[in-house]
Amino acid sequence: MELTKEVIDHLAENAVILEGLNDCVVGVINTCREQGILLYDTTKIIEKLERDMSHEEALEYFAYNIRGAYFGEGSPVFLDFNVNEGDVVYGKI
Repeated sequence: MELTKEVIDHLAENAVILEGLNDCVVGVINTCREQGILLYDTTKIIEKLERDMSHEEALEYFAYNIRGAYFGEGSPVFLDFNVNEGDVVYGKI
């Protein structure tokens, strides 16, 4: 399900929204310290980046420009689903 800006704003009004990645949002996180942090699926992001670059380029771009960036208060968090023996596998298995 792709979340629209209106839905995201309602669920997470202070959240940083990563442009062009709304369809990679899988949830909203609320903690005692921060409310309404968007949770992105790392695999979906990598697969989307691979439309314009190789798998290795997508991994590097994600690591340095998305996960490695600090967007201020409300910065998003990322979920890695494909964990196998301590290693994370991005993209299709």
